[in-house]
Amino acid sequence: MKNIISESEKNRILNLHKKHFILNEQSPFSSTPFEIPSDTTGTKIGSDSIRVQSNEMGVNNKYKVKIKGISGLKILSFSLNPDKIKMKIEIPYGKGVFVKNILKGQKDELKNAGVTYNYIGGGITSKDKVDFTINATRSKGKVIITRVLKGNKDIEVIGSNVRLVKV
Repeated sequence: MKNIISESEKNRILNLHKKHFILNEQSPFSSTPFEIPSDTTGTKIGSDSIRVQSNEMGVNNKYKVKIKGISGLKILSFSLNPDKIKMKIEIPYGKGVFVKNILKGQKDELKNAGVTYNYIGGGITSKDKVDFTINATRSKGKVIITRVLKGNKDIEVIGSNVRLVKV
């Protein structure tokens, strides 16, 4: 006798899976975890976008970095290698205090996820900057890279406040 599962039940199971099994980025019905290809690279393009590529997977995805409530971010540098993701962003004048508060409010969450940052306060003649380093060997880094390679449209980097949005 076949068990028939409705679409809503499938969606409920998949949502539970996303909440509890996101670490390995694999379906509970799959026997092998997703492996990040060794040729995966990331580069900054333009002033506010990044590109992640993998020839092995045939992936060439472009993303914008978004911080909740702040527009006009400028990416100064971005790099991705097997061990870490590094990104330096410049914050528009007058918005640095908001970014600083977001980061302070999630300090423990960031530490547990392997995300470190260095907030560089600007002055009268320079804008505030933030250097992010995400340990790609820890679960958070693997999840971000995996989602980018799979082409997810909206990816949480730091809670709901810092996101990558596919363009």
